[in-house]
Amino acid sequence: MDSYEKIKELSEKHDNEIYFGHACSLTEAKIHSSKVADRIRNCGYSVYVASENDNINDKTKDPTPFDIYLDDVSRMKRAEFMIFNLNGSHQDGTIWESGWVCGNNDAHLAIKNAYEEFKPEIENMSRILNEAGHDYVGFVEYLFEKLLEEINYKEMIVYSSNERLNNPQFYKGIPSAGANHLVFGGVDVHGKFVGNEEDMIQALKKKKL
Repeated sequence: MDSYEKIKELSEKHDNEIYFGHACSLTEAKIHSSKVADRIRNCGYSVYVASENDNINDKTKDPTPFDIYLDDVSRMKRAEFMIFNLNGSHQDGTIWESGWVCGNNDAHLAIKNAYEEFKPEIENMSRILNEAGHDYVGFVEYLFEKLLEEINYKEMIVYSSNERLNNPQFYKGIPSAGANHLVFGGVDVHGKFVGNEEDMIQALKKKKL
């Protein structure tokens, strides 16, 4: 079984609505991410946050890079939408995860747009092939449906727990904090930056109304 099949098989066993991406290499960040995950659960959602997964975050177990990839990406594939805390500090994993969502969503939209673009030609071919007893449109629509189901579009909500990032001060044009704008460009295209932690919780509560 190749890596993609392993991820797909494992994702089908999960039930998390939300994938919560948060830095967890430092002890205080790990504790805080779990506390925020509980706040999200109190809004009525099932949540996966990597900091609570001892299979990959108990480093005495010596998890391999693939072990971490398998556990996290299978949860990402299962999730209906994603929440990321981007704070402008050392959090390579969280930034990579937000990029994964953008790539996933771009692929979903590319498939959807390709279907819409070629739909008139498909219908034209169907009229010809139906005379020969072939359900061409049914087959193609099934194919696109399975692709869009496999690569489903994921909503992304992003916030920052970095107070300086949310409200920077400037000294001779130099900000007191910063974050990568390529990352936030992806957020603008495929999600929404809502502000701080409390803003994120309020956004989730509104989704439940």
